[in-house]
Amino acid sequence: MGMVYKVCEFRGLPRIKLSEETEKTTIPGSKKIVRAFSEKDEPLFDVLYLADEEVPENSDKIFDRVTGQTYTAPKLVLLTQLLFQNGKSELGQNNIKDQRVIL
Repeated sequence: MGMVYKVCEFRGLPRIKLSEETEKTTIPGSKKIVRAFSEKDEPLFDVLYLADEEVPENSDKIFDRVTGQTYTAPKLVLLTQLLFQNGKSELGQNNIKDQRVIL
């Protein structure tokens, strides 16, 4: 699996990557990842929220800016967890293996 790292924020200032291909353009600012689940508790898709946005427990409308479609999700679960800040672990005495959760 390939991966590309893109700077989303530098020294507190949001950064954007522009592209002629809409799906490659980034939304500036730090993000958090939320997984949407079906009524059967099956994962449906992931949603990016800005770091300071409030994440609801469920959503009637999630808009896909690439396809223009709207989706619903009965359950949303925050996946993002701060692990390090200013070079120091935010996990306290716990190690990363103890904190790992597979959804």
